Amino acid sequence: MTELTKEKNGKHKAQVSVELFLGMTFFLLVLYWMNHFVATQRDASTTLVDQEKLVAASLAQIANSVCASNTSVDYVLPCIYLEGRDVNYSLGAGGDNVIRIIPERAGALSAQQAALCNFSAVAVKARCVTANGEKNAGIVCVNASSEGGVRRVGVSSGECE
Repeated sequence: MTELTKEKNGKHKAQVSVELFLGMTFFLLVLYWMNHFVATQRDASTTLVDQEKLVAASLAQIANSVCASNTSVDYVLPCIYLEGRDVNYSLGAGGDNVIRIIPERAGALSAQQAALCNFSAVAVKARCVTANGEKNAGIVCVNASSEGGVRRVGVSSGECE
């Protein structure tokens, strides 16, 4: 082998090593970025579900108190936030003892909580607004009623009369 051939082979091997190193570095950076992105998305959706669970648990607890005491209670719905923005949501129940918090966001999961009494049909939309310097998602009336000897809890928009 001549000196020129050896020199070209040595440069070629060094170039392949450098390209391999740069390629692996780029791959690891992309892998790190993807992992960080997925973790951020997972944390954001978990935060939203946790907030929904708190609202559902609060409403179920209020429904239990109202059902036991046969009274009415005004409840100020809290705002739910995701990444610093308000998330509108709906309250739903269909004649069973489960209240559902359904966010108006594509692909979001809904939270639910069981109460001791059955709910009347519930369909309330909650929108976060600022009134009197306070931010909330509206007021609902949680009231007890008896239908055919069966005690039920109703949830409707606005204050109780």
